[in-house]
Amino acid sequence: AVFKGSFFVCSDDAYSDEDACVAAGNSWQRIHFARNFDNVANALVTLFQVSTLTTWNEVMYDCIDAVGPGKAPRKNNQPVWGIVFFIFVMLSAFIGFNIFVGVLVSEFKDQM
Repeated sequence: AVFKGSFFVCSDDAYSDEDACVAAGNSWQRIHFARNFDNVANALVTLFQVSTLTTWNEVMYDCIDAVGPGKAPRKNNQPVWGIVFFIFVMLSAFIGFNIFVGVLVSEFKDQM
């Protein structure tokens, strides 16, 4: 629930609040359609993309810039999320690589 509803922006950059944006006749729209944490399915897909190193840096920067629900992102708002993403990427990439190598070695061993 940390990033739920946080990946939205106003169609007019002059507004950083959802209520003010909509009141001015603009649209409050999602930054990325599928990469968000608004529900469990999207969160799992987003974390899977990050763990496979697919667009992980874009997701990290979106999380660093996130302010909260109904607020537009602010550059470098919460830089600590960069450290969290770095740790997650390193752990998930190494674990995934080790599983891949383990299966590969096991298959070669079985064939000999």
